[in-house]
Amino acid sequence: MSEPPPRPVETIDADLRSCRALWRDAEMELAEVRRRQAELLELEATLLAAMDMRGWRADRLLDERLLAAAVADPRGPAGPEQRPCRQVATLDGLGAPHPVGR
Repeated sequence: MSEPPPRPVETIDADLRSCRALWRDAEMELAEVRRRQAELLELEATLLAAMDMRGWRADRLLDERLLAAAVADPRGPAGPEQRPCRQVATLDGLGAPHPVGR
């Protein structure tokens, strides 16, 4: 079997230009994907921080609710063992004594 005749140089050059264009487009797409990944990582960190702060706030609100319930009914719903401990009940979440606990 004989080999096919060589292709013209112009045809080969056109194929090379096409390959380079595809390579360049793929590099640009990859750069865009990496940029979006960085944005998503930043968004993830922001959302995790917001969730942490809301969890912290919910803990403080639960402490405040326990204190309010203890003030409203000193016996507690099921007796003294169910009342909040004095340390939790007297803090406002910032380490300062709560006005009701003084």
